[in-house]
Amino acid sequence: MKYLTRGTGVVEQVDKSNIINYNESYLEKYDKIKDLCYNMAYLRYGIASRVKFNSVFDFGYGTGEFLEVCAKANKSCYGYDPINRKIKDVYTECNPSSPINNHYDLVTFFDSLEHMKDIDFIKNIKCNYVIVSVPCMPNEGFNNWLHKRPNEHLYHFNVSSLKNHFESKGYKCLSIGNPEDVIRQSELKPNIITGIFEKVL
Repeated sequence: MKYLTRGTGVVEQVDKSNIINYNESYLEKYDKIKDLCYNMAYLRYGIASRVKFNSVFDFGYGTGEFLEVCAKANKSCYGYDPINRKIKDVYTECNPSSPINNHYDLVTFFDSLEHMKDIDFIKNIKCNYVIVSVPCMPNEGFNNWLHKRPNEHLYHFNVSSLKNHFESKGYKCLSIGNPEDVIRQSELKPNIITGIFEKVL
């Protein structure tokens, strides 16, 4: 598999013609760990609460726990997911060529941005804030990295490249770190990066 490194430092899989098929069977492993998924959803809601929002759009909502938590907090909840599982109290938009059509206070990409064929569309999102969580690319050992996953994870980020990518698309970084590692730390080094970004352009 061939990769290139963008000027921002993001590592990109070159050939994206054979990406995996996302379907209900892809979600089965998450259905088996519901307690963990809800723990993560509440943690993510705590992270989101650092910014002011009444409407939220979760891109790639998967099994939907984060949006369920937001709905319980009386937020207006919207989302897009290629599998399109129906989630109670959540309005889904299902046009993969233009999935985010309206303005939302907050748009979230939890475990989804790295799966996309194109990550540059974030510059056109109408929002106040974006929160994104992605695997943290190691400084060494990329070839044997747990999260490399060819044809599934198409883009790879470290702290600086995630920040650079969003800043190049009109965002200001408000916070960046590894808060999700308290729940899913797999080894004694950064595993997942979470960034909070404000749309400024």
